[in-house]
Amino acid sequence: MTVSDQAAAADRRAETGLQSQGGTGSLPNPEQALEKFFHGRPLELSLYGIFAAAVQERLPNAITRFRRSQITFSGRRGFAAVWIPPFKVRGRPKHYIVVSFAADRRIDHPRIVSVAEPYPHRWTHHVLVSCPEDVDDKLLDWVEQAYRLTNAR
Repeated sequence: MTVSDQAAAADRRAETGLQSQGGTGSLPNPEQALEKFFHGRPLELSLYGIFAAAVQERLPNAITRFRRSQITFSGRRGFAAVWIPPFKVRGRPKHYIVVSFAADRRIDHPRIVSVAEPYPHRWTHHVLVSCPEDVDDKLLDWVEQAYRLTNAR
């Protein structure tokens, strides 16, 4: 890989918020993982890039891990994830990503499409992101609160 190729790869990582570290089940090369995860879905990749860059701006210590079915954001522990539903859901946009985040309480809001309590007092909320405007202060505040909750000492 030439120096200019390396610089171009670094630019692509910066544009898509890639700050990956390996880990069990993660793919070793962030660019390869990103390409594989969003293969044939350029609009979803673009939405992810906007979201990931916003998260990295607010939470520069956040680590991105690529899994087969989701991209996880973590500090000491995971606090948010991005995933693509494996099948179409009637009434939802044609192109979107799902942002999931943790909370210590149930949050009722029109943008939250699903909520689960996998453990007592640990809630997982799911929000659809179908356009750049969906990555707004409200979503990023929820994600930042999740970071603080899951990474508190």
